[in-house]
Amino acid sequence: MDEIYKTKAIFRIEYELIFNIKGLRGERGWSQEVLSGKMGLAENFVGKCESLDQPEKYNLRHLGILKKVFGLKSLDDFFPNGIPKDEQIVIHYKKYLRKRLTGLIRN
Repeated sequence: MDEIYKTKAIFRIEYELIFNIKGLRGERGWSQEVLSGKMGLAENFVGKCESLDQPEKYNLRHLGILKKVFGLKSLDDFFPNGIPKDEQIVIHYKKYLRKRLTGLIRN
């Protein structure tokens, strides 16, 4: 599988929210598709939010839904270490490229 290295600027609060929701999802053994379904959204929604390459991110409406789905008491529960400062950070990550198969299969 091919990989490339990427760099992206993102607000710390968005990054920590994504990281913490992934953790909550993982604790429950839920896939991205399962969480999307529990939210009543398209099955690829959570995957897009968790992908650093995609512009889609969670908004306030989504946080209300997620709070209910995870059974949290407060939105503050998404940030166990406190709400991060509103600052941009630069992250470096590895992107794995999927190879698509093309062509016809003949018997």
